[in-house]
Amino acid sequence: MKSKLQRLIPTLASIAVGIIPVIVLIYYFGVSRKLIIGWGVLSYVLGVAGFKMPSYHLFVVKVLHGRLSNTWLSASHGLVSAISELGTALLFFIFVVPKLTLVQLIGFALAAGAVEAIVLPFIENPLKGTPLEEHSSEVI
Repeated sequence: MKSKLQRLIPTLASIAVGIIPVIVLIYYFGVSRKLIIGWGVLSYVLGVAGFKMPSYHLFVVKVLHGRLSNTWLSASHGLVSAISELGTALLFFIFVVPKLTLVQLIGFALAAGAVEAIVLPFIENPLKGTPLEEHSSEVI
């Protein structure tokens, strides 16, 4: 059985991976907090909660799980994920934050990874109630 410290280290590392680059971009490179913590996080949350998870549950699980091999199922899930998250980011680039410098673009994109890195240690199995629940629990 792992000690509390052994369980705490990956959690702290994950949080640090999410926070440290954001701090560097804000304080060293002068990227706006509103861009990273506001628009970047909102884009990611809308992409995941608004498009990716509903698409996964309504299309991948209900339609594709019984029809595709694991390889094609994985590919379709990756495609749904990419279209959802990157498509939402693209809409933000076009309509919300159309003219970003390279450093601002990095800050906006970093928000997605930062949110995931910070939240991941605290969520249960995100695939609960799906055919991948058991496999995901084993991996976690």
